[in-house]
Amino acid sequence: MVKASFRRNRHNGGWVKHARYLVRERAQLEHGRGLGFDREREGLDIVATVRQWERGDQLVWSLIISPEDAARIDLQQHARDLIAGMEQDLGTRLEWVAIDHHNTDDAHIHLLIRGVRQDGQVLTLDRDYVRRGIRELSQELIERKLGPRLELEVLLARGRTIEREQWTEIDRALERRAGDDRVVSFENFEPYSEGAKVRRQQEIERLQFLEKLGLARRIDERSWELSAEHEAELRKRQREHDILKTRARERQRERDSDRDRGVDLER
Repeated sequence: MVKASFRRNRHNGGWVKHARYLVRERAQLEHGRGLGFDREREGLDIVATVRQWERGDQLVWSLIISPEDAARIDLQQHARDLIAGMEQDLGTRLEWVAIDHHNTDDAHIHLLIRGVRQDGQVLTLDRDYVRRGIRELSQELIERKLGPRLELEVLLARGRTIEREQWTEIDRALERRAGDDRVVSFENFEPYSEGAKVRRQQEIERLQFLEKLGLARRIDERSWELSAEHEAELRKRQREHDILKTRARERQRERDSDRDRGVDLER
């Protein structure tokens, strides 16, 4: 998953506030605030870097990179390779900082790119490049290191997301399949391969799960209407889930710390 967006400079400290959120305690490390990195350095103060940008730049680009194979690659090196590929695509050197997070089920990287090209012009990105190009580049880099994913691996990973209350690749497929009326129908669908048959079944099971969440309405045996809030609600639930998990971990750490102090006092 790659999510890209930009933030305009409102001169109200908004960029710095976002940077502080990225380095908050326990998002990257078990103890203490997080540290960032760039193309050559580690242990960077992201807040100080972004504060300098916010003094005069017009915008900053924000990317979240969350590979399915995050556990099998060096996330920091992946970010560096991704930026190198983007520089080649865009024809300019990029100034950036990033931080890796391990506070959710899926390790990911937050990447901040200064909105200034090498020639001093504002860095703009084509809509299609933001929507697909960066993700495709990330996938290509991972395949170079790990090799192409076998279809069985892809299907197994896809199947594990059927009952997750978050935005998934299956949801993207359903949105592509839906018509203007937001109806997804398998009435006349004939799978051309065993893999396509499995994908169809996964999408049907996902629709049945969405129906339980109130995000899809069954029309007939093989057709559902997706809610207009399909994507927004799933992304909201994912954010809330991550916050709850983070708070639960923090409470457990506090209990462990109190227990350890009690043992020390007994000694």
